[in-house]
Amino acid sequence: MSDAHRIRIIPMERKLEIFVGDTKIGQSDRALSLIENPLPPVYYVPRDDVKAEFLLDSSHKTHCPFKGDASYFTLKIGQLKLENAVWSYEKPIASVAQIKGFLAFDERKVQTKVTL
Repeated sequence: MSDAHRIRIIPMERKLEIFVGDTKIGQSDRALSLIENPLPPVYYVPRDDVKAEFLLDSSHKTHCPFKGDASYFTLKIGQLKLENAVWSYEKPIASVAQIKGFLAFDERKVQTKVTL
């Protein structure tokens, strides 16, 4: 991996809460912050810390040469559907193995709150 594209994974020391509007869809004190130069940080949360009833499988898939193949989920809260708002690398490449079993969220579609 070149210095121009470097990934760092940092365990968060605070609690992270994830919302869609007023609905809390998850919270974790085990979240990771993935910093992928030159992109803004992305929070990754253990799947167990997200309410599964809000996740619908999506057929959308992407490939990142630095992380591997991503599977997506649509968030469904009541009548609201946010397509491909969540993704996961179930078989990440070795250099980012820490994110296996974690979910990431499109910050344009959810709100996150970091607390003590």
